[in-house]
Amino acid sequence: MVPYDKNDVRKTLLGHMGQVAEDLKKLASAKDSKAAVFPGSWANEEGVVTAYAGYHPRNGGYGNGIEVLMSLVPTDNEVHFMADIYGSDGRRIRRISRAPLQSKSGDELKAEVNSLCQWAGEQVRQHLKEGLLEF
Repeated sequence: MVPYDKNDVRKTLLGHMGQVAEDLKKLASAKDSKAAVFPGSWANEEGVVTAYAGYHPRNGGYGNGIEVLMSLVPTDNEVHFMADIYGSDGRRIRRISRAPLQSKSGDELKAEVNSLCQWAGEQVRQHLKEGLLEF
């Protein structure tokens, strides 16, 4: 497994999630001007790094929001990139990506994560623009 700096990866993921959150804000304002839209991130000691963007309607009740997640998850031999869209009730709405990274160095990993985040962000935006996500 290629070693990586969790904080560096976290910044990369969160930067892309910030853009997804902005896109969610634009869509949410047309539906609910009081909706809460926010990005965030976390990492743990095992090397899992996750960034998310959430949309939660102020008056929609539990289960009416969505969460977009992008994660880097290490296993014994590989590091996997994952991107998914979930309902705030925990059900997965759409799988965007599940892929082992092919990087051989920390610099390659950073570039690969950046590229995958850009691609996954575009996929999320496309789903949002086409109205494929009910929220």
